Amino acid sequence: MSVDVELDEGVATLTLNRPETRNALSDGFLEELVDQLQALDRSREVGCIVIAGQQRFFSAGADLGELSAREPIEIFLGRRAELWRAVREVRVPLVAAVSGHCLGGGCELALSCDLIVASRTARFGQPETGLGLIPGGGGSPLLVRLVGRAVAADMVLTGRRLSAEEAHERGVVARLSDEGDWLDQARAVAAEIASRPRVGQLLAKQVLSAALELPLSGGIAFERASYQVALASSDAREGLAAFTGNRDPVWRGR
Repeated sequence: MSVDVELDEGVATLTLNRPETRNALSDGFLEELVDQLQALDRSREVGCIVIAGQQRFFSAGADLGELSAREPIEIFLGRRAELWRAVREVRVPLVAAVSGHCLGGGCELALSCDLIVASRTARFGQPETGLGLIPGGGGSPLLVRLVGRAVAADMVLTGRRLSAEEAHERGVVARLSDEGDWLDQARAVAAEIASRPRVGQLLAKQVLSAALELPLSGGIAFERASYQVALASSDAREGLAAFTGNRDPVWRGR
């Protein structure tokens, strides 16, 4: 297994574990990750998922040996685009725990999560054009939406890498941590997310994701419709009753 799974009180940690390749994302590796994500997404016991790498690298990107050995038609007919879409369609909130190099497909994997907790050693980059390629897992449009066209163009066209501090300033990274604390902090953030009522969290993630795709009026309309669904949930009624009754709520996930 190339993905280690750990469960702890509503938080699942998926650790990328191909250190000999610096967690290069081969098709099989990405498929294994997606299988684990989808299985956890179906579990009502999991409220948040952390995707983590190692101290020196989150992921160096695509498996270039595998890529160079394939004919273009094999790549075109393969499942890679479907696998990337499956990552982005996971309903449970995803937290990327990043330390060290986070490049190419690794950067795209982190960007596909809902938020990133990064060590100050983290470096984010899309170096594909240096090999005659371009990002293929959503890196270009995701970066344009996060950091603007100019910085995204600088990263893609020149291979410029963002430091953890600049990534934080630009809104790519949600929280910075000290070098030895990145995974613990990511798990703490995930535990906070998982502690909140499930229905509302799933709906909130959908609304945030839709905001990237829809015009402002459409995003507001989608949020309003999702709010009505949340209000009709048992957990929302319990939350309101607990607040007015000055007691702790008991969440049931429905």
